[in-house]
Amino acid sequence: MEHVKKYSFADSPERRVDASMVIKDLFTEQDAPFDLVIADVDGDHGTHVNKLSDRVYFVLEGSGIVIAGDNKFEVVPLDVVSIPKGTAHSISGKLRVVIITAPPHVSGN
Repeated sequence: MEHVKKYSFADSPERRVDASMVIKDLFTEQDAPFDLVIADVDGDHGTHVNKLSDRVYFVLEGSGIVIAGDNKFEVVPLDVVSIPKGTAHSISGKLRVVIITAPPHVSGN
């Protein structure tokens, strides 16, 4: 039988990634096939490349810009941007997003 569990935003640990982003680690299972965090972005998070993981941004609130490779997207609530591993990407604006990373993000990934 599968292990079923509820995760609560209110009970999730919070951490500051940089001056522009604070995340709540909503889904923290060690052996999970993906990461799921909720990020509050206020400014420019900068450019990153995930070498081993694909990433999805799902916008909950606010608006901003996601740049992925040669693509620049204006994003608003309920927009989704899918970013394949190895693609330089950035996010900026004032927004709340769900970030799903698979396989799970590891520092240096």
